[in-house]
Amino acid sequence: MLEKTVDVGDRGAAAAGYLQAWLRFCAAFGLRGVFNFGPTGRQSSVADDAARRRDRGGRPVSGRVIVVGGGIVGCATAYFAAQAGLDVVLLEREHCGYGASGRNPGFVWLHCRNPGFALEISRAGRLLYERLLIELPGGFEFRAKGGLIYFTTDEQGAVMAEFAAARQADGLPVELIDGAEVRKLVPPIRPDVLGASFCAEDAQINTPAVVRALVAGARQEGAAIREGVTVRGIVRSGDRVVGVDTDAGRLDADAVVVAAGAWSRALLQPAGIELPVGGERLQVIATEPLPPQIEPLVYGPLAAKQYALFRNLPSWDAADSDEARRRVIIDQVASLTDTSAMVWHQRLALTPWRHE
Repeated sequence: MLEKTVDVGDRGAAAAGYLQAWLRFCAAFGLRGVFNFGPTGRQSSVADDAARRRDRGGRPVSGRVIVVGGGIVGCATAYFAAQAGLDVVLLEREHCGYGASGRNPGFVWLHCRNPGFALEISRAGRLLYERLLIELPGGFEFRAKGGLIYFTTDEQGAVMAEFAAARQADGLPVELIDGAEVRKLVPPIRPDVLGASFCAEDAQINTPAVVRALVAGARQEGAAIREGVTVRGIVRSGDRVVGVDTDAGRLDADAVVVAAGAWSRALLQPAGIELPVGGERLQVIATEPLPPQIEPLVYGPLAAKQYALFRNLPSWDAADSDEARRRVIIDQVASLTDTSAMVWHQRLALTPWRHE
């Protein structure tokens, strides 16, 4: 099982910087005032907040907010909006955590976040889990043991060294560790591993457990969570969104937050809103739970090809030659019969995921 507690430590300065990134995000999406936290992390005066809350058009939001979608984004929105004093109703057509939030390994992966806003907001979210772990009723499973990308050739090692230096320049604590250190962190790792990049800020959550805790917290703050209700469309009056049409009838609201993941685009298109969000089918393998042997998140060298952070490095060309790719692919296929397969399997079977 994932660990349930973590040493937060003295991260006030870092938290302040990440909070500024979060506030810029809120402002960009018209969420000004909804996340206005006082010194203790709780909201400041509801009356003060109400004077600052605005929708994307700059108009005041002081009454009901409908949240469409019961994944981690929707449930977090419901929790924080209710905490800030809004009248919140969350609508989920199945049950909370049914979609992508209930079907993923829960990686909090800062390792390869692009520098600038993407990295800042990701680090803000990473710190937020530590706060929520203390704040939400029932808690959830959270493990802050870092993450690594291992390599097996000298060419890959040159890329990883350049990558680690670039990440350090971006302000992210990524270091290059040798094969012996990798084997201490991941005892079942394949024997030919030469080293890895390691980021101490990477972490893992049990995402369905986080969703359940957010639901409990939102209810505790006064939000209504209605599962089994399908939203059929967005209701508009002139240029304003005033509610939603559901299979249980129309519901009016001062603001509507669409957090339906891959289904958001289809829901918003009839309302004349184009959202560049789509679905991507991925595969995840899980085994029966194994005895704990691995603490950090583990990726192999083939993972690097999906990130421009790697592909744009000068050393990438040598490591990405036809011969180098051929050797890596052969090694990866061969590894399906060795202990590196266990690294992958156990990584996805740390907790018993439930799909109801």
